[in-house]
Amino acid sequence: MDTQNEIILEMLQSAAGREIPMPVLATASGSLNIHTRCWELRRKKGVNILNRTERDPLHKTRKLSFYRLPVETVTED
Repeated sequence: MDTQNEIILEMLQSAAGREIPMPVLATASGSLNIHTRCWELRRKKGVNILNRTERDPLHKTRKLSFYRLPVETVTED
């Protein structure tokens, strides 16, 4: 069985650089502590996970959080 961290990492990898909303990661992984899971992946596994937040346009006091892996840039010499 996959751990919560493994599920989150697999989802981020399969998104190919697209952002995944925090509630989607929480539902799939079964963890309401997505920020902590991403911190663990960053610190313990060396994964570069980017996070963006924005204000919810419907609820001004609430923030929405999105996670993604950066797209690796390939350059040719």
